[in-house]
Amino acid sequence: MGLKRSRSTALAALLSAALIGGGVAAVAPAVAEDGAQYVATNWKKIWKKQLRPLADQRYYTKVQSDTKYSTKTESGAALGNYYTKAQSDVNYYTKSQSDANYYKKTETYSRTEADARYAPAPKLIRGTYYAIGDAVAAGGEVSDNVVFGQTLSARPTVNYIAVGGVVPAACVGGTVEAPTATPGNLCFFEAQNVNVNSRTILDASGFSGSSTFGAGVWVQSTSAGSVFVYGSWAVRPLALANPAAAATSPEPTGVRAGR
Repeated sequence: MGLKRSRSTALAALLSAALIGGGVAAVAPAVAEDGAQYVATNWKKIWKKQLRPLADQRYYTKVQSDTKYSTKTESGAALGNYYTKAQSDVNYYTKSQSDANYYKKTETYSRTEADARYAPAPKLIRGTYYAIGDAVAAGGEVSDNVVFGQTLSARPTVNYIAVGGVVPAACVGGTVEAPTATPGNLCFFEAQNVNVNSRTILDASGFSGSSTFGAGVWVQSTSAGSVFVYGSWAVRPLALANPAAAATSPEPTGVRAGR
């Protein structure tokens, strides 16, 4: 019984050895073949021909990098043109300083709130004039003042349309009842006149023309007696200006009206 078992064990060992040995014999040639192929591969050629061109597309060479970017020395010299932190702090507000000096969004009007609170700048300003009086002789004078109620950015060009006169292009479409003017023009529409020889529109300095804030209507009589002229006017400003700016506006180079 023991002899049979020994023979079986020995047989199993021989079969195992045969299988393992066969496996080793089968694998060893493959490993040897792969190693030989690895050794035979020209990796330097593969790097140069296949891999390096791809790497060169993604990265700068030293020459390209030196051309595109400053050196440390050059950067240090360039920094002399910029503020240091201390200089920047002196020249610019911190957030706390800015918050203390300027209104917050919630503390200012929105456009809708401003539109509701303030009147829009007038595009057309209208009014009437009446120059009425008694002349003791021919050349007697009467006058009236025209006030725009706004300060214009520039002196308007004056246009006077006497009764029956032709309406110029600057005042086209206007009438006594509905005076109008094109931008930059002041138009007078005369409704009635009696004993009137001449009419002159004057600025605040007594020159022919208009000021940025108003004008005067100066009339001379044909003879002694009652004299009057009246009508309506309209001015359409190019823009409005604040009074301080208008006060420095140069006087016209016209001729001062005689008295």
